[in-house]
Amino acid sequence: MIDLKPKAGDFRSEFKLVKPNKLGVTLTGTLLDSLSGKALLSELEQSLATSGARHVLFNLNGLVFLNSEGLNAMIRCLSLCRKRGAELWITGGNEALNSLFISTRLNEIFTFIESQEAWMNLT
Repeated sequence: MIDLKPKAGDFRSEFKLVKPNKLGVTLTGTLLDSLSGKALLSELEQSLATSGARHVLFNLNGLVFLNSEGLNAMIRCLSLCRKRGAELWITGGNEALNSLFISTRLNEIFTFIESQEAWMNLT
């Protein structure tokens, strides 16, 4: 039997300062629990403080699944960026993730961009 239910605990985030003012964040796995969400928020807070970045990109190409806890973490990250005077952009994501953002109307509060390359070319 094949288990199609996503498993918690395989979420990973990789932070990389790609330009002096731009912080790229690659999300992979499944963002399903508050512990992973808190770790993401904490790492983002630390990265913003040390890098001084004002433009953050969450690349969702490696993110397989996101539930309400994951959405809550994303909203908290957006709030943190705004408090720090930074912009948060989102790129990538599979069809299910994109549908989730649309059905929850979160596509109206997050800024989406077609690719990391397009984000890199923003001034």
